[in-house]
This record gives sequence, structure tokens and C-alpha cells, in this order.
Amino acid sequence: MSKTDQNGIRELAAIIESVAEPDPGSWGHPGRSRNPASSLAAGGESPVASQARDFLSDQGAEPKEYREYCDVAQRRAGGKDPLPTQPDFHHGLLGADLVVLFEHPEWQKPLFSALERRGVRFEALDLKNGAFDPDRAPAAPLYFNQASPSAYVRGHVRAVPFCLSLMRSLEEGGARVLNGSRAFALELSKSAQAALMRRLGVAHPRTLAFNEVESAIAEWNGGWPALLKPEQGGSGARMYLLQSPEELRRLLGDRPELWFPDNLLLLQEYFEVDKTRGIVRMEFLGNQLLYAMRVVSQGGFNLCPSEACNPEEDDGASCEIPETRPAAPVAFFAYPAVPPEAVEAGKAIMTAGGLDVGGIEYLDARDGRLVFYDINANSNLRAPIAREFGFDPFERVADYLIEQIRETKRQPPEAR
Repeated sequence: MSKTDQNGIRELAAIIESVAEPDPGSWGHPGRSRNPASSLAAGGESPVASQARDFLSDQGAEPKEYREYCDVAQRRAGGKDPLPTQPDFHHGLLGADLVVLFEHPEWQKPLFSALERRGVRFEALDLKNGAFDPDRAPAAPLYFNQASPSAYVRGHVRAVPFCLSLMRSLEEGGARVLNGSRAFALELSKSAQAALMRRLGVAHPRTLAFNEVESAIAEWNGGWPALLKPEQGGSGARMYLLQSPEELRRLLGDRPELWFPDNLLLLQEYFEVDKTRGIVRMEFLGNQLLYAMRVVSQGGFNLCPSEACNPEEDDGASCEIPETRPAAPVAFFAYPAVPPEAVEAGKAIMTAGGLDVGGIEYLDARDGRLVFYDINANSNLRAPIAREFGFDPFERVADYLIEQIRETKRQPPEAR
């Protein structure tokens, strides 16, 4: 198939969708036209097929290359046949309803399986290897960002700036992006998260961003020990509990690579927590609490809830950060008794931060305060925890995405 034809298929999909929409009860198995009788010209080709032929002809595609697509357009507009349902149709042959942006090779597999079971027409766009033309119209009406700030830990440094620029281009082009550029920019900046929580009146640790050690020591008033964190965090990488200014000087003198990739670090107030109770992570979907769990770190910093990172059995992990791995596995426990005030604070953060799906973390300070310290737009759900609440979390996300597809299709591009 020629390059012009490949480019034209996206437009052809839009032409087809203008006269026919999927049966709401059968996502991925496109339905019949809204008005079959009015779609066919008397005794001849349907207007939509004619329009598709003219479009691809103008693009310079050879008739033999696009004939089958025009034939599909005519059948569909006439209400005679649904589109074929071979697997390729889920991945963009005639246009996807949803594109999932991802980087980690394992995290999204349960979601992809749930979408495939529902027959959702989706594409999985791997951010590790890509290119995009900002002058080209978005290929789908809805995108779902599942990129992670920790991509650099896995050697995928370029995935993050690529994703952020791609989403900005898509949004300017009229696409709707769940967990879009605003939410992702917030996740990439722990200092911005602290500023957001200050504006909302949510308790959070004192935080100091710095790009030079002596400036940090001169300005820091949060006491010692203190946590050293990266501005662009993720998977517990580049995190240390430091006992003194001298330890900070020594660490960054010996380990200059800790500045990379963003060249900005934080000192953050340290709170001791009950080691048997750990911290709390709340997962939100569409600004509603999906579930909450307690996470006992066992002294480590990588609290990623994905089973790929912290498996139920301690048999290795695909996003393991060796220098921060605790002696015992991180433990996760369902927490149905999460306080209502914590849930309300989490909802406020989700709304103010522009997050559609996300994980919010807090700790119980010894003075009784709930101290919020981390905002995660890439919500790695933990199926065993959700099962304790009686559901499959990835099926819930699939339900949510299907509803967002429907809602997005009802909106004009300028309203997305």
C-alpha cells in the first residue's frame, strides 16, 4: 500500500464514521448506518463510497490499493454488512476509536487484554520509538496517556519529552487526551505538585527544589534527616534519606549522575511512619475512588503497585531499581477504611491537576495530620487488591474508556 493511501485511510475512517457509528452494545464490531435508505444513490454507489473514492484519488493512491476500503464504505453506508472483525481492525486498519500511549512493556498488558475482550477499536502507541507530524490531524478522537516519568530508569529517556510534545500537538489538533499534557506535566514535577497542594490547602511536606548543592543547604529549613528526591520521579529512583548537609555534599560529589535526566533535585521534609502500616495509596477513576490500599515499604522507595514491579511472589521484577530494593518484598493491603477527608482531598487534587485517572499517596503523620506527598497520573492498578473489593480494576478502566469514547464522539472537536 502506498504512503498516500496509508495517510488517506485515516480520513476515510472519518468519512465512514460520519454516516455510521458502532453499535453501543458491540464495541469494535461496527454497526450499520443511521439511515441506510438515504445513504444509497438510486441504482448506484453510495455517496460515502463516492466521497471516499474521490478523496483517495486526490491523494494519488492507486485504485487497486483502496478499492476494498471504498467497497467497505459502500456496504456500511447501505446497511448491508458490518465491517470485518479481523484483529487488525482493533489496531487501526480503518481508524481507531482510542489510542493508548505507553512506554513500559508490561504495565499495560492487562488493560490491552480487557479492551480486546470488549472489542474496542484501539491502537497501542509505543512511545519508545516514534515520530509525529504536528500538521497532520489526529488519527483518533480519544487518546489515553499511560506514559511514566520513570521511563529514563529503563533507558527510555526520550519517551517522556516525545510524549509531552505529542500530546500538546494532539490537543491543539482537536483530540481529547485523557491524562493529557497538563496532567503529565504535573506528574513530571514534584515541585509543581507541592505548589498545587499548597494552593488547595492540602497538608504536604516542606519541599525545596535546587540545582546547586550549597544553595540548597543555605535555603533548607526542613530539618534533618531529609529526603533527597528527583524533580522527575518514578519507581523510587534517585531517592535517599540523608542525615546531614555533609551527607548531601558527599553524595552528589560522588554521584554526579544523580542530577540526570532533569538536572533538578529536591530536599523534602521527612516523616516517620508506623512501619507496620506504611503509607496509603488511593486510586481514582473519573474522579471517583476506585479503591485504597496500604503499602508497607520494608525500607525501600520503589512502591510501584504494578505486579510487574512488585510481584505477589518475590521472583524478580521488570522495573526493579537494584540500589533501592528492600530486604523484604513491598507489601500491599486493601484499605476499605480510608478516611472520607482523605478521599475528598484526593478528589480535589485530581480535579485541580487535570487528572482523569490517577493514584494519590499520603502518610499518617505522628501529629495526626494526613500528609499528601505524591501524585501519579500513570495509575498502575493492582489486581489482587481490587479483587478483595470484588472487581477487576482493568475491566473498570475499560468500562470508563468505552464511556469516554461515546462521550467524545458526541462532542464537536472544538469542545474536546
